[in-house]
Amino acid sequence: MDENASVVMSTSFDMCRRPELIFENEKGYFITTGGFPQEIIIRLGKPSTIRSIDLVSIGIGKIEVSSSDSSGDTNWEVFASASAHDADPGEFQRLSLNVPQSPKVRAYVLKISILSSTEQFVVIKSLSVLGNNVK
Repeated sequence: MDENASVVMSTSFDMCRRPELIFENEKGYFITTGGFPQEIIIRLGKPSTIRSIDLVSIGIGKIEVSSSDSSGDTNWEVFASASAHDADPGEFQRLSLNVPQSPKVRAYVLKISILSSTEQFVVIKSLSVLGNNVK
């Protein structure tokens, strides 16, 4: 993920556990305040083709990732989803979301939608998005 990627919106957060911490997995973590669905909007540094998305989290039940080609666009296209009900309560989950490679997923903005939880809240320790910048 480009170092200029940023969280532009989150439906909820604790001031001590801000959404931006999903990029800084050694400094902390992001925590929702409960109630689902929850969404996080991430602006990538540059328009990109997405190859993979990996998360380290606690409590995610079902998650979807959508893409948009421009920052003001509201036409979201879901391209990856996962259910993760197999983790023990309070234990970290490692989720690798399957990203279709044909056709390639192009995005300037990503929407992470946490649709359900196995806990009262969700913790995201890290988010990794791998891809290539589009020229």
